[in-house]
Amino acid sequence: MRRTASFPPLSCSRCPLAAGLLVAAILAAAMSNLSAALNSLSSTTVVDFYLRVRPQSTDRARNFVSRVSTVLWALVLFAIAVYSVTNGGKGHVVETGLSIASVAYGSLLGVFLLGTLTKFATELGATIGMVVGFALNLALWLQPHAVQIGGHTLPKVAYTWYVLIGSVVTFLIGALISMARPRRSVAAMVFCALLLLSSAKGTAQSINAPGAAASAADFSAVDAMINDGIAHKSLPGAVLIVGHNGTIAYHHAYGNRSVDPAIEAMTEDTIFDMASLSKCLSTATSIMQLYEQGKLQFDDPVAKYLPEFSVNGKGTITIRQLLTHYSGLKEDVVLTDAWSGKAEGVKRAMESVPYGPPGLTFKYSDINFITLGVLVEKLSGEPLQEYAAKHIFKPLGRTDTRYLPPASEVARIAPTAHNDDKPMTHDEMLRGIVHDPTTRRMGGVAGHAGLFSTGHDTSIFVQALLDRHAGRASKFTIKTETLRIMCQPEQPAAG
Repeated sequence: MRRTASFPPLSCSRCPLAAGLLVAAILAAAMSNLSAALNSLSSTTVVDFYLRVRPQSTDRARNFVSRVSTVLWALVLFAIAVYSVTNGGKGHVVETGLSIASVAYGSLLGVFLLGTLTKFATELGATIGMVVGFALNLALWLQPHAVQIGGHTLPKVAYTWYVLIGSVVTFLIGALISMARPRRSVAAMVFCALLLLSSAKGTAQSINAPGAAASAADFSAVDAMINDGIAHKSLPGAVLIVGHNGTIAYHHAYGNRSVDPAIEAMTEDTIFDMASLSKCLSTATSIMQLYEQGKLQFDDPVAKYLPEFSVNGKGTITIRQLLTHYSGLKEDVVLTDAWSGKAEGVKRAMESVPYGPPGLTFKYSDINFITLGVLVEKLSGEPLQEYAAKHIFKPLGRTDTRYLPPASEVARIAPTAHNDDKPMTHDEMLRGIVHDPTTRRMGGVAGHAGLFSTGHDTSIFVQALLDRHAGRASKFTIKTETLRIMCQPEQPAAG
C-alpha cells in the first residue's frame, strides 16, 4: 500500500473489521456534524444579524442570505483547516478530530439506544448515564500512556473503541439508574460526580507526575555499571536520563566532564558534542520536513537538485541511498592535505569518487550527510544551523541545542580531545569546538556533525518522537506517518 494513501482506504484495508467499521461510522458522523455546524452558523447569521437589520425582508431574500452565508462559513472553516495543516500543529488533523468526536458520540449513542430499546428509561437515568459515559471516554482520551493499577497494566485505548465503550457504559448506567428508586438515583448522581472529579484528578496526576512504579524503581545497578566504567577509565563521566510514562524517572550525573587540563565534576546540565547524532537530530529530520513539504522525493537523484554532484558517475545516486548509506560513497572526504572552509568541504563532497555502484552495499559515509546538509540549505534557502534552530529545536523548546555554541556556554561544555588533525598544525584541547575534523575545517557546521546539546534537551527530542510515533499528543516537528517511514527499514531492495 502506498504511504500517501488516504485515510478512508487505510481504515478499510489496514484496520481490524470492527475497528474499521467504527472508524467509518465516526467519519460519517463527523461529516454530518460539519453539516449541522454550517446550518447553525447560517441560521445564526440570518436570525441574529440580518433580520435585525432587515426585519421586513422577504422569504426569498432570507433564503438568498442563508445560502450565501453557508458558502462563506464553509470557506472560513476550509481556510481554518488549511491553516491547521500548513502552519498549525504537526499531527494528523483527521485523527485528532475523530478522536475528539468519538469522546462525545459514545455517550450520545448510548442515550439513543436507552430511549429506543427500553420502556423504563428516565431523564435522570439518561443524564447520569451520559455523564458517566462521557467522563469515562474523556479519561481514556486524556490517558497519555499505559497506567499501572494494582500491579496490572491498563494499556492506552485506541480512539476507535470510544464509541463502543461510551455507548455501552451510558446504556448500562442509564438503565440501572432508571430502574432504581429516586432517592437512590440522587445518591447515584452524587457518587458519579465524585467519580468524575476523582477521575479528572487521577488523569492530571498521570500526565504531570512520574508513575509510582517509576519513582520507586531502583537504578543502583545502572549506577554501579557506569561508576565501574569510570573506575576502569573507560569514560571520564556521564549523564543518565531514564524516561517512563512520558516523564523523567531518573536524571543523574556521574564522574567528571573534564580531566585535562583541570578536573571538573560532571553536572546534569553539561553540554556535549553530539558528533554523528547530528545526522538524526538535525539533518535527517530536516530532510523529512522537506519531504512533507513536497520539496523532494526519496527516490529522486541527488543531481536533480545539486547538478554539481553528478560528476564522477554519481548521477544516479538517490536521496534514499544517501539517507540509508547505500550510495557507494567512501567514508569521508580527503583530509590528507591542508584545507579549510565550507566551500572547499562541499566541493570535495560534490567531486567525491564512489568506491562502487549505488544500492548494493552498506558503508557508513559522512559524505552522504554532508551532501544532505547542502541539500537542506538548497531547498530551504537557509543555512543548516538556522533552519534546524527555527524548525526543529525551537518548536520543541530545546534551549541548549545548537551549532556553534557561544563563548558564554563553554564552561558547561565537556571537552572532547586534543586536536590531532594532521597536517593541520595547531594543538589544543577541543572545548566548544566540534571534534569532527571535517566539520571543524568547514567552520563548525555540516550535515554529518557539529551539533551540541545536553542530555535533558536530547530527552525532549526523544520523548516527543516516541509520543508522535505512538499517536499521542506531541510537538514533534514531523507527522506520524512521516516518522514511521523514518523509523522503518528503507534501504534499497537490492541491499
